[in-house]
Amino acid sequence: MSPVANNVTCGTWNNVTCGTLNNVTCGTWNNVTFGTRNNVTCGTWNNVTFGTRNNVTWGTWNNVTCGTRNNVTWGTWNNATWRLGVQNARTRIVSVYVWV
Repeated sequence: MSPVANNVTCGTWNNVTCGTLNNVTCGTWNNVTFGTRNNVTCGTWNNVTFGTRNNVTWGTWNNVTCGTRNNVTWGTWNNATWRLGVQNARTRIVSVYVWV
């Protein structure tokens, strides 16, 4: 019997814990936590938080936030915002992608 309450479906299978809550599907497997919500796929692995949304791949690692969008790799590090362009040079940028 799978417990279901308040639109929550949860269970375990082959050491995988998974569940859905408010249209969120999430789970853990081999110490990997993953999930999808509003077409966002996200997860953590080896203390790395990562995700994809609207063809944007992003992540955090060692207090560095980084991502790729439209073939541009960008990130924040030591309070500086930078991106990697055609020249593969790190340059500060004014605008930052914000998803709401």
